[in-house]
Amino acid sequence: MHKRALKLLMPTTAGVLAALLMAGTALAAPLARTGPVNSATPQVSCSVNPKQDAEIVATASHTRSNSVQSTFTSKIELKYSPTCRTVWAQEVNGDEAGGTADSFWVYNENTGATKNATWPTTDTGAIDDTNTQSHACMENDGSLDNENMPKTCTAYF
Repeated sequence: MHKRALKLLMPTTAGVLAALLMAGTALAAPLARTGPVNSATPQVSCSVNPKQDAEIVATASHTRSNSVQSTFTSKIELKYSPTCRTVWAQEVNGDEAGGTADSFWVYNENTGATKNATWPTTDTGAIDDTNTQSHACMENDGSLDNENMPKTCTAYF
């Protein structure tokens, strides 16, 4: 094909391409966001809330019995905030029967940082986990109600 013939076809090709692009935009328009651009909720700072966007990254459980309840399972969860790069421990179905409360904690293997809590509190404070390894543990020595839960920990994350 001659150069002159190509020049004559180019405007037609460009016109068809432009029409296709406009049609695609028209079809996509109903799917576009209709609210104001700045209507999103602003992110809370990590210093105010270090537990944002919590994910459970590791769990461990222990089936137990005591003089008050027959058999039940307690679970320790290691929670992680990818937004703030922090971790904390949360105990599910803890116990304080007979006056001996479960203790649980989060521990950072690299820095030695730790935060502790005692049931009926359900979670510890958060600690920094940036480029480090942490885990969560729970325990009850059973000294008052003969209910002994050995130290039970999650895997490191």
